[in-house]
Amino acid sequence: IAGILTYGSRYGLVRAYVRSRTAGEAALDDILPWIRRYYIVAVALGVFWGSATPIIAMTPASAGDGTAAAALFISAWIMAGGVMTLAARLEAVDLFLWPMAALIAVGCMLWHPWPYKVVAVLVFAYAVMLRQVGRRLHEASAVGMHEQYELAALADKLHQANAEVREASRAKSEFLANMSHELRTPLNAIIGFSEIMAREVLGPLGQARYLDYAVDIQESGKHLLGVINDILDLSRIEAGRMTLIEDEVDLAA
Repeated sequence: IAGILTYGSRYGLVRAYVRSRTAGEAALDDILPWIRRYYIVAVALGVFWGSATPIIAMTPASAGDGTAAAALFISAWIMAGGVMTLAARLEAVDLFLWPMAALIAVGCMLWHPWPYKVVAVLVFAYAVMLRQVGRRLHEASAVGMHEQYELAALADKLHQANAEVREASRAKSEFLANMSHELRTPLNAIIGFSEIMAREVLGPLGQARYLDYAVDIQESGKHLLGVINDILDLSRIEAGRMTLIEDEVDLAA
């Protein structure tokens, strides 16, 4: 029952934390209470597994029927598994490891054969070794998490840069569309009126130089309109909006 309650509490704590993150809790003040609860669960796990050895030690003849050796083997395996599971936070490793090691040592002292007194000392040596393993796992985990955060930050920057590029492209398209309307309309009027004047449709201009001026105005307007059209065509090509019409061409013609 105690084991079910302990592991059920751990599972419930993890699920509740995941739901809180999904709901949007991300501030440090919101995370610290969850860390404290995680520490409490780590202590409960260490006490739960460590208390098994003293309980078995109080069983009559448990030291001589192989029960003690089996209990110590299982406890050593659980200690190693717990350290690897909790290595993300060294505080949780300490809160799990040392209470469990202390209770196992108490159980070894309760067994009457003297070799178990030596095992009680070796339990702490084994715990120190697991502590070093947990520290190395923690450092490796920290490096992995740091790289993961860097990749996430890089992905976010790329997303922002992509959004900025799209916004710049949209602004350029709007500018070119406005420029097309604002420049082409008066240019067409200039070209049209200068052509009327050059052809003297409404009557002679009176001076030959005026005729030359009208022709120059018309040619300059056509040239400027061609430059604007080329710029707009280039912008369409960059935006992928230019439609190509493929056809056979006689190069010799």
